[in-house]
Amino acid sequence: MEAVSAPAGRVRILDALRHRDFRLLWSGQAVSLLGDMAFVTALGWRTFTLAGSSRLGVVLLCEACAMLATLLLGGALADRYERRRMMIVSDVWRFLAVGALAALDATGHLTFTGLVLLAVVVGLGDGFFYPAVGGLVPLVVEQPALASANSLMGVARWGSLMVGPSLAAFVYQAGGSSVVFGFDAVTFLVSAGLIFRTRPRLVETPAREGTLREIREGARYVAGIPWLWVTISLFGVVVPIGLALWASVASLAGPGTLIAAGAGISSLLVAVALTRPWLWEVD
Repeated sequence: MEAVSAPAGRVRILDALRHRDFRLLWSGQAVSLLGDMAFVTALGWRTFTLAGSSRLGVVLLCEACAMLATLLLGGALADRYERRRMMIVSDVWRFLAVGALAALDATGHLTFTGLVLLAVVVGLGDGFFYPAVGGLVPLVVEQPALASANSLMGVARWGSLMVGPSLAAFVYQAGGSSVVFGFDAVTFLVSAGLIFRTRPRLVETPAREGTLREIREGARYVAGIPWLWVTISLFGVVVPIGLALWASVASLAGPGTLIAAGAGISSLLVAVALTRPWLWEVD
């Protein structure tokens, strides 16, 4: 019986991929999330090389605070407006911000002030995007496949966290931070294009209950989806702190430690994911 039930369980986990719209959404997010993790890794190192370790925390903190500032508002707007449109606008918004960052970096015109401002713009876009994607998933799969969909979204998140730092390290060593930033910018366009092709089910816009109440409801909704609140916690708290420590350690040996450090971060995240399956599995 065990030999039969295990494959059946694996099949159920993949159920959501039978839905065309979810395949489009998931593919776009898998690519975009990989770019996000590569971006935040390169952002930490570029800040360190541009302004020193004392300024590293400033950039990462500003980006995290910008995301948290718009997160709850984004949750309220996701209940009021079309989620698909919000996600596309957020992707284009972040493409422009990260693209500008890549261009300034490549041409040698990047300053610390510009780095902070563009990091804040990216964070603001993140805060509007995450609640919308959490609300769109139930609209692109049938109810029986929702657990599978949430599990697969968690897998995409953890996959990006496992692969992203090492990818960023190799690309940074080969072409510099501007190439990493450019890669992330392109992933936003890929995500926006795939989301545009989705056709989620239409839902009636609920009656307005007041902005504060809608924000509270949005916070409760986010807290109820493990992969979503883990994503927010990682990018808002854990990753900035980890990158600050990583840059400080890497500075002792120079840029050559980037690849080893990136691989170390990836290995650590693999271990966390394997020992905490509830972070990506949904009953």
